[in-house]
Amino acid sequence: MRKVFKKLALALGLVLVLSMAVALPAFASADPAISAVITKNMQMPAGVTVPAGGLTFEFTFEARGFDGGDSNSGLNHPVLAPVTIEIPANAVDGAIQTRNIHAALVTAANLAGVNAGPHDWIVRETIGSADGVTYDTTQYILRAHITNPVAPATERAVPNVEIYAFNATTGAIGDKQGAGMQFTNVFAPEVTGTATNPALLVSKTIGDTNRQNANLNTLFPFTVTLQAPPALGEVVPVLPGTTPGNFTATIVLANGDPAPTVIGTTPRPTTVNFVAGEGNFSLRDGERLNIISLPAGATYTVLETGTDQFRANATVIQAGIATLTSPYGPSTGAYGVDLSVNGVVQNAGTVPNNSAAFTNTMQTITLAGLATNNLPIVALAIAAIVATLVLVTRSRRRVEETPVV
Repeated sequence: MRKVFKKLALALGLVLVLSMAVALPAFASADPAISAVITKNMQMPAGVTVPAGGLTFEFTFEARGFDGGDSNSGLNHPVLAPVTIEIPANAVDGAIQTRNIHAALVTAANLAGVNAGPHDWIVRETIGSADGVTYDTTQYILRAHITNPVAPATERAVPNVEIYAFNATTGAIGDKQGAGMQFTNVFAPEVTGTATNPALLVSKTIGDTNRQNANLNTLFPFTVTLQAPPALGEVVPVLPGTTPGNFTATIVLANGDPAPTVIGTTPRPTTVNFVAGEGNFSLRDGERLNIISLPAGATYTVLETGTDQFRANATVIQAGIATLTSPYGPSTGAYGVDLSVNGVVQNAGTVPNNSAAFTNTMQTITLAGLATNNLPIVALAIAAIVATLVLVTRSRRRVEETPVV
């Protein structure tokens, strides 16, 4: 029986040793640098890019002792200086930048008077005032386990780092985090232009083809529908000092001068009221609607209602780059039908340059089998025929009046 117990004890001891041999390397192989990483995630609506100079974000570390009480080092809790992360210029939605602070933790661990043991900090993002940035208010507990040097090492080490969720209101420590410290910001700045280059403009031109026969005072009806950037969780654009989606825009001439409020004898308002993001108005040749300010990433739809004897063609320009041309060319498509185009307000470049330019072509009118745009040629032909007939008639008279010898 004793032999059996000895064998059983030997077997249990062997299992314990083997399990420790597996567990210890696994614990030792954990990389504390993974948990000591601050990650900045940027969400930006389509069409929005980080401007020149980039965006800089700061993160601070508030000493908290250990588990809300005194740290093992008493009043000499390691000091961690604020760190920054920069999102570079021209970055777009989904940009990610990281900052590993493990080296800073090791440096702090070797400050004078710091003792071994666990030490906590509250980590938060500094709430700044960058235009269009929505900051992340998430907070974490950063726990660094500091160890004394073991020969031949001469400095303290930080072999283990843990990250916990933290409730700033109650002061409660939450679940352990496995992906370090994640902060997500939304960047959707306001695009503000001028009278000659607003955040968005819609223009109207009657094209050169058959222009001589067009009524240049023709009013073409439009509807513009705006929606806020999806990343903001809003339905309609919110402009400073306005009720969501309710604001005004102005109809002007191409040079920015005020447009007439009476066309012929017909009154036409030049101030357009947008309600819940929708505005209705009319433009004539050489006019445009100016929307001075809009959130970058706002989407828009421009609908031109068909006008008899005119074919619509449109080009959308975003941040100075033509990104869409309507399927109607100068000599294709039907007359008098609706045309709708879409776009996104972009903040790229030094000026907005966001526009939807509509060019209409006048239909050739055929009268009694003759095209109106050929009338000048026909008139010349008729004049030539008449002149020829006159010359022939005069010649015949001369021949008739000549005496016969």
